[in-house]
Formats: sequence, structure tokens, C-alpha cells
Amino acid sequence: MKENWQRKSGPWGRDLVLRKEYIGNSNVVLLGRTLVTPPSSLSFFDKQYTEFFSFISDIETLSKKSKILIDMNYVYEVKTAALLVLYSTIEIIQIRSGDKNIIKFTSCKEKRVSVSLWQAGFWDITNQSELMPKYKKLKKELEICTASLAATKAGDESQLRKVVEYAQATVLESGLDDESDLLAYNAITESVSNVWQHAYDEAFFENGIDIELAHWWINVERIRDQFYIVVYDRGAGIPYTLQKKSWYKIALVDAKGTVHEIPADALSIKLAVEYGNSRFKNDNRGKGLSEAKEFVQSNPMGTMLIYSGFGDFAFHSESDTTDLRELPTRFPGTLIQWNLRLETKK
Repeated sequence: MKENWQRKSGPWGRDLVLRKEYIGNSNVVLLGRTLVTPPSSLSFFDKQYTEFFSFISDIETLSKKSKILIDMNYVYEVKTAALLVLYSTIEIIQIRSGDKNIIKFTSCKEKRVSVSLWQAGFWDITNQSELMPKYKKLKKELEICTASLAATKAGDESQLRKVVEYAQATVLESGLDDESDLLAYNAITESVSNVWQHAYDEAFFENGIDIELAHWWINVERIRDQFYIVVYDRGAGIPYTLQKKSWYKIALVDAKGTVHEIPADALSIKLAVEYGNSRFKNDNRGKGLSEAKEFVQSNPMGTMLIYSGFGDFAFHSESDTTDLRELPTRFPGTLIQWNLRLETKK
């Protein structure tokens, strides 16, 4: 593998040998921490998928034998969905190791990256308040919300309420018309609630669930006129749960008796979206995905993305099209993102 090195003065006060691009595990150790350089763009969309999850895999592997320092000097772009996966990875590693300081970051060269990580709560979760941006005019938005299965079973839905209230207030501030506002209210409440309640169904875990590691992560963000909602869990995944249904193989055959050529996992996600209550055992559950699609569909520039198993589902309201593809490696859990343009009243 080709090396790409550059010597520079690091934020920890000594000369470091750093790499500009992500090329795999680092052998550089600084103050007892293994240095890891992320991809220059923290995203797993399209061709960036393999590179991003190689980075995530390296963090998980290295954390079993060393503390880690993630070098952010060459990261120029971050995506909301990728930040959620990275945040969840750090939190799970912290729980497993019992060490809140096992992963640290260097300062960010790009102001936008630093602000994004601050807004998402990374400087809090890694105990690095010194990296928080010092821009007086910045408004602190809602950080990534996380909750455990144990808290949910105990009836604690405070994090869920925080997300729903923030999302609804943001939509209301945008000045949507009454019909769109009602759709937004239903979509946000139903989709977040359903994922929250059913991601860790014990019926799909042969060896049971490690309740300490069963978490949800939710992020909502407004960037100018675009509003993003991302929900992530590390559960069994949509394709696996649907494959346990008796009617699943029948659904793969079209009206002419031909088996669909669409990748099975991507088709499973499509079925879950189109037939809302198919994912869960109770008939009145699972409506969240179809509710979310209805909201996105009503928006002139809305998109809905779902990653689960080996499937990648993308719906675009502007063209009213759905793209399905097979991922090169299994996605860890399920991630659902919808973003839409907040059109104001005329």
C-alpha cells in the first residue's frame, strides 16, 4: 500500500509524522496513543463506503490493545450520517473498555469540521472541552442523542422527547404550511418512535442481547434550508428480520413468476418501507418507515436513505425514483436518514 507522509508540528507540542490520506493502521505512537488518520471526507455514501468502514474497523481493532488519537488535520468534510456511526463506535468502545478517555482527537484544521464535531457532541464525549470552537456568534444546536435499551425498558424516553421536540420546533420555525407541518409532526414522531422501540427485538438474537451495548443514536440538524434526521441502531437489521417472515420468499417473485434480480437485502428494505407493518410482529407497529417516506414524498426535494445488512435504499421525491444497490460489506445495524427542504409559506 502506498504511503503518503508529511512531517508537521502537532497540537500536542512535538513533531509528528502524519499521513494526508487514510491508508490503514498507523504504527505511530504518541504519548501512549496509536495515531489513526481518517479519510479526508468522513462519509460512507457511494464510493466512500469501503474507505470509511475500513477506518471504523481500524478504530475498533486498535482500541482492544491501545488508546487512540484520531488525527483530524486533513479532514475537510463530514456528513451527518457518518458522524452518527463514528459517535456510536466511540461510545461502544468506551463502554466495553470502561475508559472514557480511550479515544481522543487532535484539533481540526478546518473550521467547519471543528464546528460540526462540537455541535454533534464529540468534544463532550471525549472530555476535550479545550477543542470547542471559540466563535461567539455560534448557536449550539442539539447534539447527538443516545439512549440504552435498559433506559427504554425502564420507561425513560427523555432523549426521544428531546429529539422530537427539537425537530418539531425546527420545522415550525421554517414556516411550513399547515398540511406539511402535520405530515412532519406524524413522520418525526412515528419513525423515531418505531426505530426506538423495536431495533433490539430479542426474537432475532439467538444468543440474547447485551443490554449494556444495545443503544440508539439520533441526530437532527438544520443546514440552511435543509433539515436532516438520522436514526441509527446496531441491531439485527431490516433484511434479517424480514427474512424470518413466512411470506418473504413469495414477495421476491413478481406477477409473472420471475424472481426479482434486485439484491435481496435492498429489496427487503424496499418492502419494509412500502408495507409499513411488515417488519414487526404486531400489526399496529412498523408504520414509521412508510410515514417517513410519505413526508419525504410530499417535499419537492426530499430524500430518504436506509442502510441495513448488505442493502442500500435511496428514495428521491424530486424524481419520484427509488435506487437500490448492494453494499460491498455488511452495514453494522440499520441507519435511516431523511432530509428535506424546509419551504416556507408563500
